[in-house]
Amino acid sequence: MRALLLLLALTGCAAPASAPPKASQPEEDLAQLSRALEQAERELEGPTAMAQQADCGHACELEHRICELAERICALAERHPDDADAKDRCNDGRLRCERAHARVRAQCTCLDRPGSPARSY
Repeated sequence: MRALLLLLALTGCAAPASAPPKASQPEEDLAQLSRALEQAERELEGPTAMAQQADCGHACELEHRICELAERICALAERHPDDADAKDRCNDGRLRCERAHARVRAQCTCLDRPGSPARSY
């Protein structure tokens, strides 16, 4: 019986310890958000999003996503006022949001945009 208890105790000690989750750092969050923003913008500027027969539903979603990501980047930048890169990424995100608004507004009316009564297709 002692041998069994000793064996169980040793087996438990030999189990690999799981590493604690790595805390996310603002730089990683900013980089990830920036990549997502760039991807959404590339998709919006792609050949299908704003073609002659534009998929306004998809275009409006992309516009919203770009602006939402820009807001999240700026929120991080506000929490880290000494981070020049964060401030630059915030300014870049705001410009990308404005470009997305202008691009989509040229062909579509989005329901979730302030002042838009309906979405046109």
